[in-house]
Amino acid sequence: MGSDSLLNEVELVQIMDTVFTRFGVRVAIKVNNRKILTGIAEVIGEAEKIVDITVAIDKLDKIGVDGVNAELRSDGISEEAIARLQPIINLQGTNDEKLATIAEVLRESETGLKGVEEVRFILDTLKGVSLHNTVELDLTLARGLNYYTGAIFEVKALDVEIGSITGGGRYDNLTGIFGMPGLSGVGFSFGADRIYDVLNALDLYPKESRQGTEVLFINFGDAETAYCMPLVAKLRQAGIATELFPDKAKMKKRGEEFVVCASLDDASVVHNAYEVCALYGAEAVGYDEGCAVGHEAVEGFLNELLASLSRADVASSRMSMAGFFNTARAMDMRWR
Repeated sequence: MGSDSLLNEVELVQIMDTVFTRFGVRVAIKVNNRKILTGIAEVIGEAEKIVDITVAIDKLDKIGVDGVNAELRSDGISEEAIARLQPIINLQGTNDEKLATIAEVLRESETGLKGVEEVRFILDTLKGVSLHNTVELDLTLARGLNYYTGAIFEVKALDVEIGSITGGGRYDNLTGIFGMPGLSGVGFSFGADRIYDVLNALDLYPKESRQGTEVLFINFGDAETAYCMPLVAKLRQAGIATELFPDKAKMKKRGEEFVVCASLDDASVVHNAYEVCALYGAEAVGYDEGCAVGHEAVEGFLNELLASLSRADVASSRMSMAGFFNTARAMDMRWR
């Protein structure tokens, strides 16, 4: 906000490129300028119809050239103006070739040529930056919102059929409606819902972002909760998604890899462990003869669990410590 420098637009393009590169999504970053669109409306003789023209052109991807032309006719654009518009919206070539052609077309429009200069600065500056995605001058990019006054951007995913997933641009006077006239700004927004769909379609969500609770501690009371909290913290610090069930209530079966039962009352823990085993479809087995049941057993269990869950083959991990059930089995932990 508050800067007219086109370096801001250059920075925004780099941000878009960086974000989608990190996502692993191949995109095309499309660029145009509302001044160019204004110039086009002027040279085809329909300057007063700039809003209708941009709204129609903005639908090109959805309704095609014939649909755009039909909408222009319904908005009262003359056949002569529509005919003069066709070579522009069908213009092909490199960014430099498009700029050269549109500069010639707009040679009588001061506003249009100003837009060409702005786009050329952005694209030329970006040539010195190592981008991972293509930046394309798209003269049909209009962004139907009329508060844009300069550069406009859209990002399209290349490997998924979907609309734009990011968009924005320059707006010089938008703050005027909030009592702050003359404050220029430029920005863009990510289309979170569409990006979500793209990541799903390309199966690009990191495994850890889809991982729910791996270890669930059952809540048997205040004393048990106080004992379990440090254990929960230790697992979390190791990067293991761990939860202490907040309520002393009957549970429904969930999807944890490990369930830990802990009780100060030996009789209670056995009963509760059997209940959890039944809930998770596990067979309840007792401690082996001579198995340590003090704090050392707890620490040993945690260390083995940490080692197991730190491996890539978590799903196939098996723990041999007596009294602990894994792979959605109940862990019966007792201490003195």
